[in-house]
Amino acid sequence: MNRFTQTKVHTGGVRPVSLLLMVIFTVCAFALMWAAVGCLDRISESSSDAVDGLAAVQLTANRIRSAEGAITVYTDSNGNFEKMTVSRRDGYENVMTCSNGLLSEALIPEGSGASAGEGIFEIKGLTVTDCGDTAKITVTSRSGNTCTVYTAAGAEMTFLTAEDD
Repeated sequence: MNRFTQTKVHTGGVRPVSLLLMVIFTVCAFALMWAAVGCLDRISESSSDAVDGLAAVQLTANRIRSAEGAITVYTDSNGNFEKMTVSRRDGYENVMTCSNGLLSEALIPEGSGASAGEGIFEIKGLTVTDCGDTAKITVTSRSGNTCTVYTAAGAEMTFLTAEDD
């Protein structure tokens, strides 16, 4: 009798069990990558919205704080920002408008009546409120986040609502 017993030896190729495990691992890796990319896209979009809101409130506050001439803020009957004009010493004025969620700014000759500007930030809403010596500026981003800043005005501010026009 032979002392050595013959065992089945798999020679060459990939074992079926290993192949099955590789396929399962590859499918799981792609599914995980797909989910991560989707999550990063949502984070990036939300972050971009928040940055636009923060930048819009900072720009508006800087215009009010550094004003050299009269500041006039126009709001609708609900108190929502429509337009702001800031007079300058050089015969020009900054005009900021908010229409359809797009905050725009233009530098125009004073009194020309032009208000077209290039869109700068996409936001959901902007309010500028008179608080005595300061102005309260609140911006709502497209994702619903709000940012509020109080700033002292560099010049006299006048607030006009739709009924005052």
